[in-house]
Amino acid sequence: MRVVSTTAGMLLLGAALAGCTSAFDSALSSVKKGNVSGPPTIDRPAPEIEAVDGDGKSFKLSDYRGKVVMLDFWATWCPPCVGMLPHERSLLKKYEGRPFALLGVDNTADGGPPLKEFIKDGRVTWPNWHDDKARIAGEWGIKFYPTIFLIDHKGVIRDRQVGVPEAQFDQLLDKLVREAEKDKAS
Repeated sequence: MRVVSTTAGMLLLGAALAGCTSAFDSALSSVKKGNVSGPPTIDRPAPEIEAVDGDGKSFKLSDYRGKVVMLDFWATWCPPCVGMLPHERSLLKKYEGRPFALLGVDNTADGGPPLKEFIKDGRVTWPNWHDDKARIAGEWGIKFYPTIFLIDHKGVIRDRQVGVPEAQFDQLLDKLVREAEKDKAS
């Protein structure tokens, strides 16, 4: 009994010290449900995300099939994440009318301004799932913010960047959008 309690205590302490208690809880919950496939990886299909936005409206990742999706795991309390917002708005403008979607997974719980403030003042103009319990982040193996995935128009993960992406990320995004347009024209 004491060994089990000590082991459980060490696991919880380790998760708390790592700063990912909610992600740990989510991962543990997934294992209990029999989902042991691990976080999504490059060149594999993106798992479905179905959740609600800050207003309680439900939407799914698969709703965007046929478009290249830039999936941004971020938080309003994260300075690099907030620093990326102008670039993300410029991408939306650049790819307007083309097969591209920017989607966010906002993990602002305690300590950051609400996402609604960012939407109201125009800093965020794209759909965001509200992930204050880090359920989605845990399922996707997110440990740091921002973490960004590029998902092609067929729903396959093509890249994953931890931190602010570099120029080659935008080059790959452009290539994937052109491929989606080419496939659509065929």
